[in-house]
Amino acid sequence: MTICSLTAYAKRHGVSKQAATKWKTRGVLVFSGDLVDEKASDRRMRDAGLGLYKRPSTTVPEVDRRPPKVDTKPSGVDRTAAPAPALEDGEIDPGGIEQFLADLNIGKYRSQVDAQKIKENVLAARHLMSLQKEAGELIEVERASTQFFKLARDARDAWITWPARIGPLLAADLKADTPTVVEALNRYVQEQLERIGAAEPDFDEEE
Repeated sequence: MTICSLTAYAKRHGVSKQAATKWKTRGVLVFSGDLVDEKASDRRMRDAGLGLYKRPSTTVPEVDRRPPKVDTKPSGVDRTAAPAPALEDGEIDPGGIEQFLADLNIGKYRSQVDAQKIKENVLAARHLMSLQKEAGELIEVERASTQFFKLARDARDAWITWPARIGPLLAADLKADTPTVVEALNRYVQEQLERIGAAEPDFDEEE
């Protein structure tokens, strides 16, 4: 009688110890104490078609060679929604994109074809805007606002000092009292700056 450990017997049959333990639980293996009786166990293994004696499968699964069905009816599509406007190659229609987003907000969905078309145009628009920004043709609104504020502040500072610089020259030309001329210029310049400062830039306004 040849005996070995359960681990060695599992290795001999090319399986894990866990698999051999299942054979033990099923009563397939014959033990002598804590060790496996190899010959007696092999006979039972051969009869059960396990391990080295596993019988090859003669059943060939049937292969479905028919082309897979494609569901052309997208789920959750609102048939009442207006179709996305047709776009030519390279043409970007912001109005169509805005309407698409508005429809999504109220639970209306376009077809997958329309959604894909809008997605491709959005990506193209972003790429185009990126190129225009790199070329200096576009500038961010926040950056433009900062530059406009700086220019306006420099212009205001120049106007505030203008009466004191020009007043004496104008008074000499008019043969008038210099303090009076400077005071008058200061008053009118201040009123003009207040009117200008009240206006707010509108970057969305079209020309």
